[in-house]
Amino acid sequence: DNDAIMSAVPGFSSGVNRSVSSPLRRKDKRMAENDPMRYCADRCVATGNCDVFEDMFEMGPDEVIKFCKECVLSEDEEP
Repeated sequence: DNDAIMSAVPGFSSGVNRSVSSPLRRKDKRMAENDPMRYCADRCVATGNCDVFEDMFEMGPDEVIKFCKECVLSEDEEP
């Protein structure tokens, strides 16, 4: 059972398949690294799928969404 295996690994207790071999996971990771604004807008804020940033920055889901909204997606706003 894949869920049992994932929940046995620290940091993978959500039951979400965060396998590095997943094609979508690789695509999301590449997008997060190359275009963080697009990743925040298209994946994280729009769908709630923030797994890549959660793992990269060791943050929880709420922290990543807050980071995306306040830091990444607010870049085009005036100070």
